[in-house]
Amino acid sequence: MVYFLIRYVFGLAARLFYKLEPLTGRVPDEGACILVANHPNSLLDPILVSLSTRRPVRFLAKEPLFRMPVLSWIVKGARALPVYRKRDGADTKQNDKTFAAVDHALGEGDVVCIFPEGTSHSAPDLVELRTGVARMALSAVRTIGAARPVQIVPVGLHFKDKSLFRSVVTVEVGAPFDARDFAAPDDQDPTDAVRRLMAEVEDRLRRVMVHAATDEDVPFLWLASEVYRGEGQSRDQALKWVAQGARRLRTEDPARFETLREQTALLLDGLQKRGLGPDHLDMIYTKGVLSLYLVRHAVSLLLGGPLALAGMLLYGLPFLLLRLLPPLLRAPRDMWATVRLLGGLVVFPLWHVALVVGLGWRLEPQVALLVGVSAPFLGLYAHAFVRRRKRMAHDARAFWALLRHPGEREELVRRRARLKASIDAARASLAG
Repeated sequence: MVYFLIRYVFGLAARLFYKLEPLTGRVPDEGACILVANHPNSLLDPILVSLSTRRPVRFLAKEPLFRMPVLSWIVKGARALPVYRKRDGADTKQNDKTFAAVDHALGEGDVVCIFPEGTSHSAPDLVELRTGVARMALSAVRTIGAARPVQIVPVGLHFKDKSLFRSVVTVEVGAPFDARDFAAPDDQDPTDAVRRLMAEVEDRLRRVMVHAATDEDVPFLWLASEVYRGEGQSRDQALKWVAQGARRLRTEDPARFETLREQTALLLDGLQKRGLGPDHLDMIYTKGVLSLYLVRHAVSLLLGGPLALAGMLLYGLPFLLLRLLPPLLRAPRDMWATVRLLGGLVVFPLWHVALVVGLGWRLEPQVALLVGVSAPFLGLYAHAFVRRRKRMAHDARAFWALLRHPGEREELVRRRARLKASIDAARASLAG
């Protein structure tokens, strides 16, 4: 009961903080399952993984969380299992109890989630995976027996901007595979089974992830995916395909990979020089289109501006406080969203209550009640309004730049065509 209450409250908060876009795949409806996921965003990752299935999930969490105020109540209420790490100064021999608990949970047909990287981080690629997931899976196979499967399910998390409110996060569940296929016979070395299973875990996890080799690769992969995005294909699906292809190309054909990087850098430099995005190259700037664009946004400003201003006045101060809170606390980048979300669960309700009580004291109770009901919606509207206005200003600057330099648009379109042709050729070479 406590688990489902925690999942509901924090799941609702996560859905409010992010725009959640589930992709393909699903967790099996029954039987022992081990979910393995990448770990880019601290305590937000378990919340998002839990939303990928209706089944209760038991997470492995570092032992210090079980001793922290508030967080200890959450991890215990969620029936998480402690992991004792040497880096935390813990006695790692106590992990024997954790292995036994995982064995028991899987024997009961439960779902267990492990983040095999062992720590949250902001690196663009997977960090070195720990072998605990393979050892636990093979131990469960021995405990349960060969009659029942122990399925391992990869889950990929990708955040467009993980610290930003209302940014997009995608969750992709990969195809399950059976740990029994990697179990070593009694007369063979179990170390080899662990190695083979970890190689499979890493390969399956990479298939559901968007990953780059270095931070410098990220803008190039993003632009290449925008150029090569197919009809009906989401941005993340295109980005994942390009990232996986680039990783192979870097190894198998480094010369072609460098050519693609140079072409992408040339296009990116031209776009950034004029403050353009790839989508601006396909815009049609006729007088009619421009007039309609200006009228639509003028009406939006006139009608929506007062509502957005009200939302900003009501919630601007706590929103600003939460934006500044992570750097003020010197939290690592992968903790920013966690700090903001947990802080928001405390700050916004308290602020809202104080707002309603204060208005009720100064004004009529009916007015305070009306504000209490409408204020959260006004706050969300204000945030969306500001984002739309920023997009409008960006589009206006792009229009002005293209109007002043018409020849540059044609040159950028030619660069994009050459890049797309090169990606086509690279794809054909990888397929062959």
